Order: sequence, then structure tokens, then C-alpha cells
Amino acid sequence: MDQPILLTAQNAHRVKTARPVGNPQSEPFQFNYRGQRLGFRHYLHTVGESNAAASIAKNDYPQWEVVEFLHPDYLGCYWQLAQDAYRNTSQDPDILGEDSIASYEKQLHDDLMNMPEAEQEQYMQNFKSYYSNMLSASSRCASTFVTGAANFNHRKNEKANASYQKRINDFTEWRERALKAIAKRVEDQKPEEQKREEEWKKLRNDIGSSASVIHAINTKASRCYSKALFVSSIYNKVSTFASHGEVEIVDKALAYIREWNVREKKPIITERHKFFQLSEVAHKARAQQEKLAGTENKEYSFNGGKVVLNYKKNRIQIFFDEKPDRAMINRLHYDCSFNWAPTCGAWQRIITYNAVDATKRALEGLNLKGI
Repeated sequence: MDQPILLTAQNAHRVKTARPVGNPQSEPFQFNYRGQRLGFRHYLHTVGESNAAASIAKNDYPQWEVVEFLHPDYLGCYWQLAQDAYRNTSQDPDILGEDSIASYEKQLHDDLMNMPEAEQEQYMQNFKSYYSNMLSASSRCASTFVTGAANFNHRKNEKANASYQKRINDFTEWRERALKAIAKRVEDQKPEEQKREEEWKKLRNDIGSSASVIHAINTKASRCYSKALFVSSIYNKVSTFASHGEVEIVDKALAYIREWNVREKKPIITERHKFFQLSEVAHKARAQQEKLAGTENKEYSFNGGKVVLNYKKNRIQIFFDEKPDRAMINRLHYDCSFNWAPTCGAWQRIITYNAVDATKRALEGLNLKGI
């Protein structure tokens, strides 16, 4: 028979349900981590629901066994390190250490639950490494409020605080990059049919939201918005798919608006609006893509790199001999709508006339030839 897992200060933040020790047949109680607040950083855990909840004193923890946890013990190995991290900066280092473990452990669990199993082990190891580095850096920080002002080395402490802040920034930046990279790998592995369906569902929801507002405007239920703005919003979203040759999605969007129009006394978008010409635009764009698919790639040089018209991938790509400076990166990404593609080492976007113009703007002054 398995030994029961007793409630402890170290595992309380993970407990979902618990029951008295020695009574395995009893119904588990809902466990409320820090369910009762007694004062500043002073809490008691409780069991039970709402007003019927009963508090548990720390001495009584061994009388309760855990039935179910919210998540595994990811960071328990850093419990002492987490408490030591605040030993010289707080008069409640144990509580702050517990807060840190509970907070980051939940963040880690939520991240892991939103990624494929194959990605989890490496992500968890990297998370732990960055987290332990943060705790170690924090342990070197101090406060005169705790240590006293006598012989306090302010210069050393400033460096320690800067190092700690850098560790926090490193962790934040790594996590953003890692989650973005994992999401991209997941997206790349999806079948094309699934991608198309998800794109359509998102577009349909966007159209439906705007159409609902237009309905409210048409029926005078709302007077706070401009109908033209919402019509323009629908048109712009669908026209983007049309310019990319997404015929099926565009046709679905047109049919969806017509469904709305049938139900409405006043149409959401009138048939004479250029919105209903987007199907023709999409067909022409697809025909152009098919025509160019067999075309040989073209290259155009500029000072420090080259531009490639990659017809097979339907992308205009900018390759630099060396990593561009921050000003160029901002111009490419924010001003000219290029995205970095690490798999091919280029800044790229779909080939359109606007994309060609954007390339010329981005590389202005770099002697771009021939494009």
C-alpha cells in the first residue's frame, strides 16, 4: 500500500484536495492555499468550500494527506535557494521564497500544458536553469533595512542589483523567444487543410464581430460608431486573403456576409460595394502565383547583401552579409512589414507590388540594382 503524501509547507501551493490522515474512505476536501488572510504576509490554508472552510494551523499539517495536486513538483529542488535569495533583502525571506516558487511553478506548468510533449523536457530544463540563475543573483543583493547601514558596500550592491535585473531580463526574453519558436514549429507541422480551416474560423469570428456592430448601427441600437469604419475593417481583412490568392477563404467570407444580408432589413455590406469583387481579385492573384511558380528565382544585389524573388515560395527575401543594425531591423519589420525567417536566414514577405515597393524603401541608399 502506498504511503500517503502528507501536507507540508513545501507542497501546499500545489494541493487541490486533501483529507484527514487515516481516513482513506472519506470524501476529499477542497484545499484553499492561503485561504484565510490574517495580516500582511500572514495567511492560513483552509479546507472546505466558501463559508464552511476551516483553517489549518501549521502544526496540524501532518494530520492531513494530499489526495490530488494541481500540478507536479517542478521547482521544489530550489526551495532553500528561493528562501536564501531574499535573506538579505526582506524580513520575510521564507514567505517571499515560497511566493517565488509558487508563482514560477504555475507559470512553468501553464507553459508546458500549451505545448507538445516532445517540446516539454527541453523547455523545462531551460526554464529551471534561468530560474536558478535568477535566484542566485538575487541572493547576492542586500538592503540596509535588513543588514544595517554600517559598512554597507553600496557600489557592490548596485552591481549585484544590476546583475539580478539582467537575469530577470534574460529569463523574460528567453521565455518569449522559446514560446514563439515552439508555437511556430507547431504551426509548421499542421496539415495545410487544418491551417486553412483555422484561418477561416479566425476571419469568420472577426467578420461576425464587425457585422454585429454594423447591425446595431443599422437598427439604431448604437450611435457611438461609424458604419464605414467597420465595413472598411471587414473589407481590408478579406482583401489581404484575396491578394494572397486564397480563393476558398475569400468565397466563404463573401457567402458569410450574404447570409447576414439575407437576415437583415438593411444589408451589412451592399452588393455594389467593391467587397464583392474580391473573389475576382483572389482568382487573378492565384492565377499569377501559378504562372510564376515555375519561374526561375531572380537575384538583385545591394551594398551588404542581396534581394531574391523566390517564386517557388512566393516570397521576396532580403539576405544580409552581416546582421543589420537595430535601425534597419525596425525599418524592415515595423515600417515595411518584413518578417525574419530563421530557417532560411532572410527577411521576407509575400511577393506583391507593394512588397517590391517596400523593399525599395527599406534598402534606400544601399544601391539596390535592377529590381
